[in-house]
Amino acid sequence: MIKVNFSLSYIFIALFFAAISFSLVAEEILIDEVVASVNDEVVMRSELEERALEVIGRLQASNIKAPPEEEILSQVLDRLVIERIQLLKAKQAGIRYSDEEVNNAISATAQRQGKTLQDLLDDAKRGGISPSIFRQKVREQLLISRVQEGNMNKRVSISERA
Repeated sequence: MIKVNFSLSYIFIALFFAAISFSLVAEEILIDEVVASVNDEVVMRSELEERALEVIGRLQASNIKAPPEEEILSQVLDRLVIERIQLLKAKQAGIRYSDEEVNNAISATAQRQGKTLQDLLDDAKRGGISPSIFRQKVREQLLISRVQEGNMNKRVSISERA
């Protein structure tokens, strides 16, 4: 008889924890969502909102009245999709930048601003961007610039004058 009571108490405890786990499973929390996809690449809502906040911050710093949020989100999403397409084109074309080339680009930017490479990395860190993410963003901008240059060169034609 004691064994049965002991087993019943385990059953009640198991049912109690099962009920708790069902209530936890039933409560769904959206962490992030895909807002656009380009081939195998996706644009996440968090990235869209982060970039939109950057745009709003730049507008406010320049004392420019920001357009409605929906308009900003739409324009930023368009820009992110175009960037994804350009990065895919760069990947397909086999365009790559070494760490040294990325550091040289950062150093050149720092020199134009009268700073050192470490100053720029420190500025990024203060802005919440790790050095690795900062370098990745610079690498992506270099790739996008190269793709844009290639597109411009295709449109330009030089003809001889008679």
